[in-house]
Amino acid sequence: MQNKRLSLIILIGLVLFPILSSAQFIVDYKKDGDRYFDNENYYAAAIYYQKALKIIPSKNYFQPYNVFKTGTAKQKKDAEEYQYLLYKLGQSFRLYKDYESAEEWYRKVLQFNNDLFPLARLWYGVTLRADSKYDSAIIELKQFKSHYSGEQKYLDKAKLEIASCEFAIAQLEYPRLAEVEELPQPINLEKGSEYAPVRIGDTLFFTSSRKLDNINSRKHTPYINKLYRTVTTDTGYSQVERMAVKSDKYGEEAAASLHANRLYFTEWNNGKEGDGQYVIMMSTLGEKGRWSDPIKLGRSINQVDYSAKEASVTADGKYMVFASDRPGGSGGYDLWYSKLGADGLPVGEAVNLGNAVNSEKDEVNPFYDAKEGKLIFSSNGRVGMGGFDLYFSEGALSDNEWIEPQNYGYPVNSSKDDNYYFPMKDKEDKFYTSSDRNSVCCMDLYTVQLDNIKVIGHVYDADTHEPIKRVQTYLIDSLSGDTLGNLMTKGDGYFHFPLINRRPLKMHFSHKVYGEKNIEITHAELKPVDSVYERDVYMKLVINRPIRIENVYYDFDKASLREESLPSLDSLISLLTDHPEWSVEIGAHTDALGADEYNQWLSQQRAQSVVDYLTAHGVARDRLEAKGYGETHPVAPNKNPDGSDNPEGRQLNRRTEFTIIGLIRASGKTMHKLNSVEGDKNSIEVDKSKAMHMSKSENWKNIKQKKEETKE
Repeated sequence: MQNKRLSLIILIGLVLFPILSSAQFIVDYKKDGDRYFDNENYYAAAIYYQKALKIIPSKNYFQPYNVFKTGTAKQKKDAEEYQYLLYKLGQSFRLYKDYESAEEWYRKVLQFNNDLFPLARLWYGVTLRADSKYDSAIIELKQFKSHYSGEQKYLDKAKLEIASCEFAIAQLEYPRLAEVEELPQPINLEKGSEYAPVRIGDTLFFTSSRKLDNINSRKHTPYINKLYRTVTTDTGYSQVERMAVKSDKYGEEAAASLHANRLYFTEWNNGKEGDGQYVIMMSTLGEKGRWSDPIKLGRSINQVDYSAKEASVTADGKYMVFASDRPGGSGGYDLWYSKLGADGLPVGEAVNLGNAVNSEKDEVNPFYDAKEGKLIFSSNGRVGMGGFDLYFSEGALSDNEWIEPQNYGYPVNSSKDDNYYFPMKDKEDKFYTSSDRNSVCCMDLYTVQLDNIKVIGHVYDADTHEPIKRVQTYLIDSLSGDTLGNLMTKGDGYFHFPLINRRPLKMHFSHKVYGEKNIEITHAELKPVDSVYERDVYMKLVINRPIRIENVYYDFDKASLREESLPSLDSLISLLTDHPEWSVEIGAHTDALGADEYNQWLSQQRAQSVVDYLTAHGVARDRLEAKGYGETHPVAPNKNPDGSDNPEGRQLNRRTEFTIIGLIRASGKTMHKLNSVEGDKNSIEVDKSKAMHMSKSENWKNIKQKKEETKE
């Protein structure tokens, strides 16, 4: 009886074994996927999640997830596990940077229309942005913002992504003038990454994760990051060679920077014996052309429990800029710099580049051009095309002061990751970079040639067609309102501005006498332009328009000029010298304090003082007229509506002006002399003795005191 019973148990076990075995495999796939995901091996995690979902067939497999809208607790649990696998598969593809695949699985999760994975819509929007589907991404990200009530950092992420989508849409409409070209084989290969370019002379150094044949793939992936080099030739590039830097066989090396006979690079080890922490190493080239055993830089660079990577040494060897996640930064990886001694080793403590450069996310891959005073780096914490973008900021390491970083724009940057910058010294505005724009997961090397077109022209007098000097000229972006450049025209009236795109423009011209003029330059006008857009501008001379001479001061209650008035009058002399055909009136005005007759007399004397100064410095007397207007032509109220004193208004009324009242022929005769704008500006004859008597009265003393208080 016992033997029969034992036989039955064995028989049942044999029948159930395949089913139990299959169930065990399913559980293992999910657990293995989670284990690889937690270890940041997202490629392997995606494979196991696909096996668990039966997307990738596997031996002895059956589908355990029967998803229904309603059902038993078991069915509900199965449905949640099914969604979990979909979400984790989407996460794995996104973090592996296979955004197109990630899109599909996030979309399936969102079809369940529940809050089981509240971040799914955020990451779905991110993958849409990475796939350049900016309009759709904005819709999803805004919906996420309106419904999500969790951690603020994810709302901030959505806000940044929306701004980046809007930026990208504008960039695609008016792209940066640049040519981006992928480097050929044998530099870029189909498998693995190529990045971190550095060119010294004819040699191009770079990092690649290409396959190494001497690595045992059972214990370690054969695709390991190492340093390589190739030589540029007339026909392309020489055979790629691995740099013979002595390091751990399984250690990873990247981001070379060379100065003199020193090599700086990043090293890390993700194997069983490695912790994945990045450290910066230095090796020295010996007399026999061999690199010495690398040494790890000291604690000022490599701090315990924190990473330091991507060292970039300046051309003069005085500074090293690098990225680190050490404490004291703005968040994520920050850019830091350190002074270097004659031996190439750091001197003193490293210094953070500050909040002007660093964001709450990651700033990496620095390059500092001391000659141009420009820092170039990659960031994923700023508005851009998406992912890591290249930015530049002007400043100096010596004082650590930087302007707001500017995005290089599309097509220099893409919707994916764009990292590293190194200039081609023999070619202006051309540099190496790396990007995964044309790859599912991996970086490739590119060259970028920045280009521009020019807006040029002359400013002429509309009547004489003579060039106009001293025209302040502004180039303005019509869409953003930003001033792109400004200059003052010289004797030939010439202006010129470089353009980096074909966005619509405004140009504003301003002259002391000719007044102001605006012109529009449309995108349609710029679209067919290959190199130069030329447009001349004509401005008409404004006759009889009073123009204030700024900063002209007199001694109190006197007509004598004060020393601080002379620079403004000297500028007027230069203007009159440039235009000998002008006949000019010098007009002086006062406020309303004091008797009308005295103010009239004082203003006449002050106008005459200016005329005397101008003639003493070479301006012909017959070109000038002095006229005092007293208080008769205010430009602002002397009193407030309630009758109280208005010091600001009186200050505006106390002014000196010049007005072109005619043009003189070359012979010296007046071509035409025009009356003043208003007919009541005839000077009023004043009895000087009477005016002086009035100044001694008690009432005048009170007025004089008030004038002194307001510093007429």
